[in-house]
Amino acid sequence: VLEAMAAGAIPMTSNEAFRAYFGAYADRLIFRYGDFRDLTSKIEALSKVLDLALIGQYLQGVARERADVSKLIADISARL
Repeated sequence: VLEAMAAGAIPMTSNEAFRAYFGAYADRLIFRYGDFRDLTSKIEALSKVLDLALIGQYLQGVARERADVSKLIADISARL
């Protein structure tokens, strides 16, 4: 999921751990585990969204800010 976000793609997942990463888009991108109807519904709804590029850019920024390895290494080093 993080790799997709970093690439500017829009991932969908049933993993609630990504709710904080998805921010305001979480309800659109997280489907109920094992519920193909919920996933289908969310894919259909997302296909009608006009601001897909904006969502992709937002998620890409979040991935860079929160999961960039070089930043994580710097943060860890600073705390040691």
